[in-house]
This record gives sequence, structure tokens and C-alpha cells, in this order.
Amino acid sequence: MEETKEVVKTDKFGDVTVYVSGDRKLRVFLTVHDIGQNHKSFHQFLLHEDMKAILSKFCIVQITVPGQEEGAETLPNDTASGFGSPALQRAFKASPSLRRAVSFKKSRPPSVTSDQPAPAPAPAPAPEKSDEQSYKFPTMQEMGTEVIPQVLAALGCKSKDVVGLGVGAGANILCRYAMVSAYDVLGLCLLECSAESAGFLEWGQEKIASLQLNMKGMNPTSESYLIWHHYGNDLAKAKKDKLSEVRGYSDHLYSKFNHQNLARFVNRYMSRTNFMDKLKTMKCRVLMVTGSRSAHVKDVEKTYTAMDRQNSEILKLDGGDVMDDNPEKLAESMLFFLQGLGLVSSVRSKKMSRGTSLSGTDA
Repeated sequence: MEETKEVVKTDKFGDVTVYVSGDRKLRVFLTVHDIGQNHKSFHQFLLHEDMKAILSKFCIVQITVPGQEEGAETLPNDTASGFGSPALQRAFKASPSLRRAVSFKKSRPPSVTSDQPAPAPAPAPAPEKSDEQSYKFPTMQEMGTEVIPQVLAALGCKSKDVVGLGVGAGANILCRYAMVSAYDVLGLCLLECSAESAGFLEWGQEKIASLQLNMKGMNPTSESYLIWHHYGNDLAKAKKDKLSEVRGYSDHLYSKFNHQNLARFVNRYMSRTNFMDKLKTMKCRVLMVTGSRSAHVKDVEKTYTAMDRQNSEILKLDGGDVMDDNPEKLAESMLFFLQGLGLVSSVRSKKMSRGTSLSGTDA
């Protein structure tokens, strides 16, 4: 996929890296990624044959949450998130019980275990910039209501016609954007979306993962949490190609991400606010998607029950990571969803084209 990298300077949250493909006069197809990912997590799915036909009708805008791009420099101290706080650093060093709580060893999932040693941790992040200027890592709400509008305005895109695709934290962000830009968003495809705040168990898992990331870099505990978050349950029963994919993701976590920046994103997602009671105010059409083996099925179903049924539908596909496990079915469902919005009416899926061809032969 040919794409142009743009760096947009926001008024409060520093630089935001965006990747743009296609004619900026066309409607916008906007993606926002999950924790432990960046815009590249969409590439394989967007290159699927059916998706390429759909996306030829759009300008594709892929937003990277600050500091999540590969090789990113460490963001300035962010006392608002807690990780830049000297008090937290002192408390961690002074409290043996806190250190034990965040340093327990968790074995790699059975699916990732191999005879080969675990990948070496990435080199320590570069020292934080000495710039004393206050920096604030955006909350989920600020990403949706401030960062996205500023990015689209800076790119000169026609944001009155936006279709969004988001996963996990990115889906949460797109919901917040749609609620303040109700007449700008035509439709959203939301994968593994939860509109609730983190429950106690999830909060604890994410808190440990984010603290360890910030203090120690990538480690088995944070790695295990992120693998579970993305690939779901029953990985021990997964096929070899899926296990190979998980190992590749694990290697990527150790070698490509700035772990302090990732910790801030995880921390913001952990601290997300509940907006279940506001879901019915969304004016756009919504396609909610989850996987049968996803770790987030119940959260997605609960979020769906709070939506306006006239504007929303839910789709459960086989797999834990539906973009990778079931791309053809997801692409076909997205095509029908967009055609229901009055878009891409001339596009036919590979399956539909095959059926037409067979009908022609029979005739």
C-alpha cells in the first residue's frame, strides 16, 4: 500500500503521525489502532482483495496514537499519566511490596513457548528530552474529541464524510469522535469495542502491565497480557501458522515499540471513562464485530445492548483476532455495511463475482 507519512502538530498533545493514501477529495476511511499496535496492524486486512476494491473509493487516513510508531522517541515527562511523576518513581523504589507486585514472573503462553530463547529486550529507550515544557498524553476522550478533528482539519480532508474502522482502544476512541461529530461520521466498524470503564480484574491486569513496561521495558508479564488482549483464549489449541503469527507479534513487542510510550497508552486505556449511557446519542450506523474466541466477547455484547438497535448491528466471527482469522468474511460484511450507507454500490466482493460468473456459465 502506497502511503504518505504526515506529522500533524496538535495544540496540546505534540506531534501525531498519520499515514495517508488516496485522493484527499474523496470520503475519508479513518483507522485507529489498539494498544500494543500501530497503523501497520491494519495493513494485511486492507490489502485483502475485497478491501482494496472498497478502499479505491476513499482517502485512507491512519492515525497513530502518539509515541506508538516504530522507533518512536520517548515522549516528554507526563505527570498527568502518573509515569512521569517523581513521586511514583520514589514510591516504587521505596516499597518492596509494590516491586514484588509488579515483578512477578508469568510464563509465556503455551502457544509462544518454543525451544528458542525469548527475544532479547530492545535497547533501553533514549533518555527523555530535557524539555521542561508540560506534556500531557491524551486520554481516550481527548483522542476522540480533540486529536482526530485537528488531524483531519490539518490534512485538508473532507471530514463531513467519514467512515471509521477501529480496534479495541481505537474503537473506543472512534465512538467518542462520532458522539461529538455526529453529522460528520457516516458509519463505524468497531472491532472488540467496550464503552465501559475497565472492571477491577482488567484494571489490575493493565495496571501491572503498564507499570512493568514503564519500569522494566517489555517483559513476560506485559507480553502475556498483550497477547491475550489481541489473540484471545485457547491459543494452546491454535494451529501452527497462528502460533507462528503470535511469536512474530511477540518479537515485534520486544524489538519495535518504545515501551515507556506504550505504557502510557495502556495506562490511558485502563483509565477510560464509561460512556454506555451516551451510546444512543450516536447518529451514525455502527457495525460491532467480535470473535468467537476473543477475550472481549462479553464486553462487546454488553456495549451493543446499550446502542440504538435501529442504527447498529453485531457480528460474531470465528477466531480470536477477526482481522487475521476471518478477513474474507469481515471484508464482505464491511462491503454490505457500506452499501447499506449508500456507498460503494458498484463494488462486488470476490464471492459475489464468482457467483455471477457461475450463473453466466449455467445460462
